[in-house]
Amino acid sequence: MKRVAVTVLLVAACDPSFTFPAPIVSVRVTPDSIALVAGDSVQLSAQAADPSGHPIQNVRFVWTSSTDSVATVSASGLVRTLRPGSVSITASADTVKGSAGVRIAARIVSVGIDQGPILTVLGGSVPFTAFGLDPQGDTLRNRAIVWTSSDTAVFTVSSGGVVLGRSPGFAKLTAGFDTIRSTVSVGILPAVFQAISAGEADHTCGLTTGNLAFCWGANDLGQLGVPSLLLSAVPVASPTFLSFSGIHAGGTFTCGDIPADFPWCWGSNFRGRLGVGATPGSSVFPLPVSQAPPLQGLTTGWNDTCGLHSGQVYCWGENPGAGGAGAVTLTPELLTADSALVVLDASVGFVCGLTAGGTPLCWGVNALGQLGNGMQTPSTSPVPLAGGYQFVGLGGGSGHACGLTAAGAAYCWGLNASGQLGTGDTVSSLVPVPVATALVFKALDAGGTQTCALAANSSAYCWGNGVTSPAPVSGGLHFRTLTVGDRHVCGLAADGRAY
Repeated sequence: MKRVAVTVLLVAACDPSFTFPAPIVSVRVTPDSIALVAGDSVQLSAQAADPSGHPIQNVRFVWTSSTDSVATVSASGLVRTLRPGSVSITASADTVKGSAGVRIAARIVSVGIDQGPILTVLGGSVPFTAFGLDPQGDTLRNRAIVWTSSDTAVFTVSSGGVVLGRSPGFAKLTAGFDTIRSTVSVGILPAVFQAISAGEADHTCGLTTGNLAFCWGANDLGQLGVPSLLLSAVPVASPTFLSFSGIHAGGTFTCGDIPADFPWCWGSNFRGRLGVGATPGSSVFPLPVSQAPPLQGLTTGWNDTCGLHSGQVYCWGENPGAGGAGAVTLTPELLTADSALVVLDASVGFVCGLTAGGTPLCWGVNALGQLGNGMQTPSTSPVPLAGGYQFVGLGGGSGHACGLTAAGAAYCWGLNASGQLGTGDTVSSLVPVPVATALVFKALDAGGTQTCALAANSSAYCWGNGVTSPAPVSGGLHFRTLTVGDRHVCGLAADGRAY
């Protein structure tokens, strides 16, 4: 018995003591957050830890996806993405779980530049934006785009896509996403103009010495002729390279003359402004006016455009000669008139013109005395002004109009609540009244609630918007032409620079 007891004690002394496995209190998935695109795969790993934070080895994990239709996960933690969305990938050990968030974006297969090719001017700064397309052709935004210029001597581009014109010429602008590229041409030209037109709303256009149309200001309806810009603080143009002989900025649209041909228009087509025979939509690119004869002396108002052909007047849009206030013609319509006109000026709901002998005639709305005939009833056909005046120039605003005699005297009629008649007071008039000044003018224009004129020495004077008689424009500049918009005025200097 004693020999057996000794043997048992020796065996017990050599056997290791029994211990319970450490409990799992946490599971960590690595990486715990990741962004992928549809079709990608990524290997995740998991690590269990005990209460002291020490890793526990040889743990078997069960992997699951919160949405198998967005992304799946294998038994080893390999994630395969299927479509855009967000999922949670979970690794479980017993009842303890750890998760990783996976964001899945659509795969970009091509890149486009919203604005397309653009012309702008020296020193001009124009923002560009880009988009991706997924395999289904859907547009993708908010991706990291890399912008580059093929010639930084012509223009530079910031990391945010802002192009700065540095010297005349053409270069390529490239938008890149990963290995995918898109390229457009950007031209930088000097801003030298031969004509300028301030719109009845918030944009202005100029015609360069090379007969290209550049516009700036608001572009919410495509009136600048360039897509995907809400506005531009510098002249821009779409390089259609149409050669215009004149440029005319209307309410929220623009039209250009083409010699011996029909005009082209772009921007808002509300109420038939573009004359293309259809009412819906807008166009950022020039469209030919439908069924128009070759027109000269084009003029654009708030909603309408008129032009001359062999002494006859054709108009479209919200046409004051088409049957009363609010009447719309979608294509050019001949105005029935007894007298041939050689000069036209369209305004807001009314139009005035001059015969070859300088007789002014007006038609359209007349509640404020815009027709200057001493009455307040509208007319769909041209009526003469009261007083028998002869003018060499005309300008119309939102509720008033003005004429210039050969001797340089200015007369205005219509609404005068802001002093736009220049009479030294705010009394409106149904007939032409003289502007209160001894100045001799050689040109004038009107727009909105203001009027401006050029004195004999080419200095500019304006009145209206609270100023009741002509006041000099500061700066001492001299201009060869003036154009007045709704809330802005532009002058063209002798060197072709616009102010």
